[in-house]
Amino acid sequence: LALNKPMLAISSLMTLAEGIRDQIKPSDRIVAAIDARMEQVYWGCLERDDDASGGWRWQEEPRVSDPESLKEHVSDCVGVGSGWDRYGSVFQADADCVWHPGAFPQAGYGARIASRLLNQGAKGEWREAAPAYIRNDVTN
Repeated sequence: LALNKPMLAISSLMTLAEGIRDQIKPSDRIVAAIDARMEQVYWGCLERDDDASGGWRWQEEPRVSDPESLKEHVSDCVGVGSGWDRYGSVFQADADCVWHPGAFPQAGYGARIASRLLNQGAKGEWREAAPAYIRNDVTN
């Protein structure tokens, strides 16, 4: 802030998708899922779209849910993230998906998204960069 540098909020799920951007077709649906502990996954569904914010369009907004509930969203998709590493067999019980194991969000992929956002006119105002807290209940 003191250096007057832009600050952007970038989704970790979008960063996961960016990590496999060069390995997928533009029309592929990406289901990015992170193990959220407590028998849940943090996930969202994205599609490449160069005209959308950061180069990705949300098909399913980020949310936290139990792994079973993802079954209806994983047909004909590409999976990425630690949620797939832990619950991939649950997600894919009745679906045929390509899965990229061992992927984690990396800063370099976030920087690529940030560059696109700035080129698209994002101002990088610190007031706009807030964490997205998805889970309502943190106890079992």
